[in-house]
Amino acid sequence: MNTLNTFVLDDGYRFGLGAFETLSVKNGKGILLSYHMERLKNALDTLGIPMPVSLQEETEQHIRRMPENKDVLRVLVSQNNTVWEMRKNTYTKEQYAQGFSLMYSSVRRNETSQMTGIKSLNQGDNILQKRLALCNGFDEAVFLNSKGELTEGTVSNLFFVSNKRLYTPATNCGLLAGTVRRWLIEKYDAKETHILPQDVESFQEMFITNALLGIMSVRQLGMVIFSERTVTDEILDLYRKID
Repeated sequence: MNTLNTFVLDDGYRFGLGAFETLSVKNGKGILLSYHMERLKNALDTLGIPMPVSLQEETEQHIRRMPENKDVLRVLVSQNNTVWEMRKNTYTKEQYAQGFSLMYSSVRRNETSQMTGIKSLNQGDNILQKRLALCNGFDEAVFLNSKGELTEGTVSNLFFVSNKRLYTPATNCGLLAGTVRRWLIEKYDAKETHILPQDVESFQEMFITNALLGIMSVRQLGMVIFSERTVTDEILDLYRKID
């Protein structure tokens, strides 16, 4: 496998047939690293690409060598290439204090596609819809599937709170199951379910998750305003203690 210094043209570049993981790094450790490596292997298995034998060990080495001003590591794997990238997490304290505003995307998720459930190198829909949301004054866009059910954000998983119970769209709705999503399901017994736009106003709180956000409160989805965030803040405080 090749590193950042050498690159071989393959189907990862030609067709997006590769996978990646983006890790949050704290105190010299990758947060939920084992979850990330397991998900990466599942994605590569789906694509018929062998998982590099020493990938986790090499990733851990990159984590240990990261400079103090970098706290995000991305590993990308295709048939003939393995690349690591380092950068700074750009989410701000102000964003956590204010919470995110979300819009609905007009692009539908294909719940029948194998590509929907893996973190592949083909992220065109996600990037374009994320940019559109930002241009329209929102922080994130939410995809519905072909049945009109909520699935996920362009870079996030969705969670709702009702009577202190967590709810999240089921994987068979057509989404990428995130590492923080998995942590929440295991720790809080979050219920996987099917949620329609008209169901959203029945929840008291909403938040979104990904490896870099952790837990981000949502103040608005479409026309629905969420004024409560007590459970969200409690979960965020606990998540930040993971090392």
